[in-house]
Amino acid sequence: MNLETDDDDELDLISGKAPAPANNRDTDGAPPAKKRRSTGNLAERELNETPGPPDTSEKKPSAPSKPRAANGVKKNPVLRIYTDGSALSNGQSGSNAGVGVWFGDHDTRYPSSFSLPQFSPLTTHRNISEPLAGPRQTNQRAELTAILRAINVSPAHRDVLIFTDSQYAIKCVTLWHHNWIRNNWITSVGRPVENRDLVEQIMDKIRERECAGSRTTFEWVKGHTGQNDGNMQADKLAVQGARMGREAKG
Repeated sequence: MNLETDDDDELDLISGKAPAPANNRDTDGAPPAKKRRSTGNLAERELNETPGPPDTSEKKPSAPSKPRAANGVKKNPVLRIYTDGSALSNGQSGSNAGVGVWFGDHDTRYPSSFSLPQFSPLTTHRNISEPLAGPRQTNQRAELTAILRAINVSPAHRDVLIFTDSQYAIKCVTLWHHNWIRNNWITSVGRPVENRDLVEQIMDKIRERECAGSRTTFEWVKGHTGQNDGNMQADKLAVQGARMGREAKG
């Protein structure tokens, strides 16, 4: 322990290295004043301090913080969307397909960006029901178009989880496209990839969202279960869209 003193003699006295002076009195005969030990030594002060009573107060657990993006901005919860495609007389001449996107009952947060001006949208909110555009009226194109429409009308800053009953659509945009790109969009049997235009558009949108810090994920759900769930609501919108297209053709 390094005790601070005013001179070397006092240090020897405290450490016991030197004898005490023979005359233990000051020159005036009075007992010497008690020397004050330096307060500058931190270890000496800590030894002399009496610890206070332990803190027994119960600390409340802090509320979990909301997820934040990499830049520190609070992240909104994942946006859950149900999509479906429908084709009346699928695979036959004169087939009519429709697109359905369901965000929720009475979803009014964003207007629907209806892609076909010649048709009137079924709703004025973000849920989508519309005929499939283009001459190729197939169920697979309707399924992919529904996913594309859902991504297009979703806020770029929100993570999105898309539910669909189409294994084909999910594998197109999460698995198969890797090999297709490497093979110049030729299938394993040497044929051009069907619906390449829609797959590429979806992948472009997913990459745009990734650049904005948002994720786009997919989950398969069993279709036509008879339950009043999101898939059933998206199916109703898709069927209605297909009927709208058929009626427009007369």
